Amino acid sequence: MEANLLITRIYQWLSEMIVFYFILLLLFFLANETFSLVLYLSLTIGSITTYTLVGKHSNKFGPIVITTFLIACCAYFLLHYPLFISLLVAIVFCWRYIAHQEIANHNHQIILFVLTFMIVMGILVFSNDTGVIFLVLLQFFVLVGGATFSNYFIENQNNRFNKKAILFLLSSPFIVGTLLWLLFDFIRWVYVFLGKILVTITTWSFLLLDEWIHLDMSSYEDEQRKLKDNMEGNLTRFQQNEMNPVATANEVNITEISYWILNSFLIILVVIASFVIFRKIMHREIATEKNVYATISKLPALQTQDKAKFPFVVKKPNNMIRKEIFDLEKFSHKRGCGRKRGESLTDWFKRLQLPLEGIDLYQNVRYGNKQISKEEEAQFKEQMKKIRFQMEQQ
Repeated sequence: MEANLLITRIYQWLSEMIVFYFILLLLFFLANETFSLVLYLSLTIGSITTYTLVGKHSNKFGPIVITTFLIACCAYFLLHYPLFISLLVAIVFCWRYIAHQEIANHNHQIILFVLTFMIVMGILVFSNDTGVIFLVLLQFFVLVGGATFSNYFIENQNNRFNKKAILFLLSSPFIVGTLLWLLFDFIRWVYVFLGKILVTITTWSFLLLDEWIHLDMSSYEDEQRKLKDNMEGNLTRFQQNEMNPVATANEVNITEISYWILNSFLIILVVIASFVIFRKIMHREIATEKNVYATISKLPALQTQDKAKFPFVVKKPNNMIRKEIFDLEKFSHKRGCGRKRGESLTDWFKRLQLPLEGIDLYQNVRYGNKQISKEEEAQFKEQMKKIRFQMEQQ
């Protein structure tokens, strides 16, 4: 189990540092300094190794502070980072090391990967730096590979990944890349076609605004007629009636605005789709969770109430018993006697010396597998009060 925790800490820490790279990239851009990805990854891997070795031999804060100071010196003197950025890097590395020592299993890794993907998509929209795609692939392999090796050391065989699922996840970037390469011409044609439609709609919208509020814009039809005359060889008329530079600038601005709108719409669409998929995955994992306690205590509680018709109206939960169970488990964590990760309900009750009678009913109600009657509800509430009282005595 120790190997599982160590691998979990390392791959999640490395994933967070990849996201932190984009923050540093912005700071280096503002400082007008060059920022090497290879040197940053070397510093990250060296810091992870150093902190891990220090943690193996000591649990005091003194060695951690010394290690943090050495990392800041390496960033400032060896990598020639600005002083402020060197201190920021060392402090963030130290903070994440301490955070991962407190709890090694976090539930925000998918969010970090989606965030990295969206940042890279934004960079690719506004620049030609295709090297950032490497970061998405690197973080993907770090998450999948780290979770796979971490899961391998878990004693429970039912929790291990399926080999076919691992092979599919590892090959999915190449599958997606191959499809994009094969369909690149079609995707580009669709993108340009949508852009032309949006440019036409935006142009007519500005022409209507021109008629309503008298904007300083020249007629789009006149400019198209002049271009047609030029293509037909009527150079004399084209030279005599030189194109209005204001109209040309307006046409360029309209095209740029249209493609900005199209790119923004595509980015928003991908963000919404990513969060919808993430939410479905999380609810599916919670629905299949039986004996292992879900650490995200807020997500199961969301299943106790339906969505309100209006977003600002709070609706009363339709399953008050389940809400009381979640409140009880939150209360147990505040008292310091909450369920541990991977601990079953039976083991939890035995550890706290709670009565085991009715534990099956508790489990079925807690995971939404059974609806109890009014008589059972009153009896169940009485049992919950006794359990809460015994927790207060712990």
